[in-house]
Amino acid sequence: MRRLLLSLAGSLAVLARASAGEPDLRCPPGTRLWESDSEARCETPRGVAEGPIFGRYSDGTLRYSGTTRNGKTHGAWTNWNGNGTVSIEANYVDGELVGAFRRFDANGVLQSEGNHDRAGRMDGSWKRYWPNGRIRTQWTMAHGQQHGPVATWYESGARKSEGQRTEGRFDGAWIYFAEDGSVTNRCRYENGHVVEGECGKPGAE
Repeated sequence: MRRLLLSLAGSLAVLARASAGEPDLRCPPGTRLWESDSEARCETPRGVAEGPIFGRYSDGTLRYSGTTRNGKTHGAWTNWNGNGTVSIEANYVDGELVGAFRRFDANGVLQSEGNHDRAGRMDGSWKRYWPNGRIRTQWTMAHGQQHGPVATWYESGARKSEGQRTEGRFDGAWIYFAEDGSVTNRCRYENGHVVEGECGKPGAE
């Protein structure tokens, strides 16, 4: 009878959350539901988070939702702004950011996106966007450092600069453009220092 009542209570709690627009917290076997005003999660009898989890703002709106394993964030994860728009979409492996990552502004417009390697470091191609959705910056990361081609654009969509970085330092030929497409500066870097020509402000967007 006690098990039946607990099961019924759990089912009612799931239905209540679903009607409120909250994630479905169906706890895995061997875990139990733990809940406070700011968070609800599944946990082991020893109190270690295991399975679905979500958090709320003080007004009750959803703040984050994802899954855990052995007390660490693990799997798909979503954060929300206080107005209900998504702020972050990410993936975790044993507490480390791994794979695709996307960040949005308060209006739900994509701000940046890229990937993280198995060590949680930024890796591969990354992009930032203007509020109008046009690309603002594109760069390449390797082992957590900028390494490879870099390009920036004006909000109008016109190219602003292009060059490269090596292990985080400005390197090689760089070229800067006015918004009308004309070249304003050309220069060459070695180990982060200008050795030829005149450059715009390093890193300017």
